[in-house]
Amino acid sequence: MTKDPSTEIDNYINALPDFSKALCTRLRALIKKAAPGITEDWKWGPHYNSNGMVCGFGGFKKHVVLHFFNGSGMSDSHKLFNSGKDNDYGRSIKFNDITELKEKEKFIIEYVRESVALNKSGFKRTKKEKDAICPEDLYKALRKKPLALKFFESLANGYKNEFIELVEAAKRQETREQRVEKVVTLCGAQTKLNDKYKK
Repeated sequence: MTKDPSTEIDNYINALPDFSKALCTRLRALIKKAAPGITEDWKWGPHYNSNGMVCGFGGFKKHVVLHFFNGSGMSDSHKLFNSGKDNDYGRSIKFNDITELKEKEKFIIEYVRESVALNKSGFKRTKKEKDAICPEDLYKALRKKPLALKFFESLANGYKNEFIELVEAAKRQETREQRVEKVVTLCGAQTKLNDKYKK
């Protein structure tokens, strides 16, 4: 039988060292204060929902992290996000002691409310495409075949990056040269890397 999520969170917090127990207990109270109707859940740890994932927290040996699942869509008006910035969607705030948390309590309440409002507004996650930076050897080879270069340059960044990553992943120079030739051949045939798997 699955335990009640709130009981799971009780047990989780009670098993923490005193340092992180105090921080997590206070974070839990702040989240509930910020959004009284929020749902406590257990998913990879203490987790809170309101029209979707809002936030969660976790205790570690020397710090505690408060994670906002859609933090990339938040304003971070007080510049608190100090962890997880390389993540497409989530952003985190790391606390090293209870004093640090107490100084930021009103801001945490603001952030939770903003995250709840973001979900209510129908926020959609959109993954940012990486810029496609063509390696010099591939670009030189493509330039020798104008039709191949034209096709490559017409592609969206995601498709360009599939070709680029194929070349960059080669461990030996011989393999790299073979892959450059393969990319040029495919582009000359107006074919994306994984087209054959999509038929």
